[in-house]
Amino acid sequence: MVDLMRRMLTVEADTFGEFVFEGAEVKLDGPVRLSPDLPPINVKQVIDRIDFAGPCGSMRFVDYKTGGDQLSAASIEAAFDRNADKRPKVLFQLMFYCLCYSELKSYSGPIQPYVYLIRTMFTDPLVPMTIGKQQIADYRDYIETFKENLTKTVNAIFDSTTRLRPGSTIRPTTVTPAPSAASRPSVHPPIKAAPCQDYISMCPIVARSVPIAISTLLLRAHSTPTAMSMP
Repeated sequence: MVDLMRRMLTVEADTFGEFVFEGAEVKLDGPVRLSPDLPPINVKQVIDRIDFAGPCGSMRFVDYKTGGDQLSAASIEAAFDRNADKRPKVLFQLMFYCLCYSELKSYSGPIQPYVYLIRTMFTDPLVPMTIGKQQIADYRDYIETFKENLTKTVNAIFDSTTRLRPGSTIRPTTVTPAPSAASRPSVHPPIKAAPCQDYISMCPIVARSVPIAISTLLLRAHSTPTAMSMP
């Protein structure tokens, strides 16, 4: 496990350079007001990891993902298009984190959203979010458009005259009958060996333990507020 963590932190050092680890599984809990016309909305969130890009740099939110999430979007509005086949849900998630953090922590500085892909942890795990093929360097460049679309969505949810319906991408559920006892194999087929990244994507326990292990290692190294860098 130590060798695994060392390899992962080496990749991070090559991508980020020097950074300050601020916290892991940071909890947000409290009321957030989207607009003067709406009552406060109680939110409860957990941000996987927060860094500072250098001792005096901007804040960075890192979210760990085990699947093949859509990491780019044509626009902020695409995150609210429930009829899109590949809606960038992670963009909505991270922008909402940034919004709630700034409101609940009274933080007005820059935040850059990042995604950590567990499947490619040894090649290119750290991927910045992009909008219109442009990297999101600061969520504040897009937050007003995000809040406008989010306010419309919340208004529709609480509007008693609006009929809520699923998006067109939701497929009807099909049920496949279970095979009879006679047709079931008496012995399980042998399990083939899989590459590390495939094994991690198949095993939720391992996939969950990886970011926790990273955070634990960083917490141990962060007993004093010093910059993290690989030798």
